[in-house]
Amino acid sequence: MKQSPVLRGVGWRDGGPGGHPGAVTALFVVLTAVAVVAVAVVALRRADAFLWGREPSVLFEVDEAIEFVASALPAEVSARLSYQDVEALLGWHLVHLAGREGEIDIADELVVADLTARAEADDRAITAEDVRAVLTAEGEYLAAIGALGPDAET
Repeated sequence: MKQSPVLRGVGWRDGGPGGHPGAVTALFVVLTAVAVVAVAVVALRRADAFLWGREPSVLFEVDEAIEFVASALPAEVSARLSYQDVEALLGWHLVHLAGREGEIDIADELVVADLTARAEADDRAITAEDVRAVLTAEGEYLAAIGALGPDAET
């Protein structure tokens, strides 16, 4: 009996009709790498253009603000207020500002009255003069971190 001829498969393992599988794989890897780099370059350029046109973000660090304000207070006010008092006033001030809209004076008499009332409600011996001193020092802190607008006065 005569054996039928066996056709051996011609495919990727055998090099295929067009050459070696290593060349096809290498070409695929190179094209993929070029595509990934192109996408990365486009994404980075868009992010850079977006950030270039924006003002830098300002971060109000509570601990830093307390330290700054407490050290900037006049001696007679500093003698009456504790760090906890300064922390409470700054916290109440942030809450008060969160409830207002538009351009506002951060140390107007409405703010002073509100913070003095909150201090009384919390049984703290904080006067309107103390509140004004804390707000002035807070304004200096906000100016130092760049959080105030161009026409703001500290």
